[in-house]
Amino acid sequence: MAHEAIPEINDLLKPKFTLVDGTITMQGNGPRNGDIILTHVLFACKDLVVVDSAISDFMGFKNKPRKLFAEKIGLGTINYEVMGDDFKPLNYKKPDMSKHLVFKIEFFFRNLPITNWLFFKTPLFKFFSWCATQYNRV
Repeated sequence: MAHEAIPEINDLLKPKFTLVDGTITMQGNGPRNGDIILTHVLFACKDLVVVDSAISDFMGFKNKPRKLFAEKIGLGTINYEVMGDDFKPLNYKKPDMSKHLVFKIEFFFRNLPITNWLFFKTPLFKFFSWCATQYNRV
């Protein structure tokens, strides 16, 4: 699961410092169709779980399994104290994946056993992955 894989990769890499530039952010169906917001914030800490937790709170999202798992494996803590300017949650619009073309197509094909095998378990996957990458670069 991604909520376990991301913290495990970070546990392996052991980053020493995290800096997130939130000067310009995006909400909704990014990165292609999201709404841009000028937020003028920076997040920095030696504890990347703290940064993830603060950003989630800033965006108005609840504790996600990824952060809880990261804390459980000792990668950091979700508890933090704001140093510098305080912030108020912005309650970002969450993505609506049903309106994302690539997601809709992938979800459709993953739910059919024959196309799931053909498109995702054979070398054809590399071709479709390339197509999705090209679509998202535009």
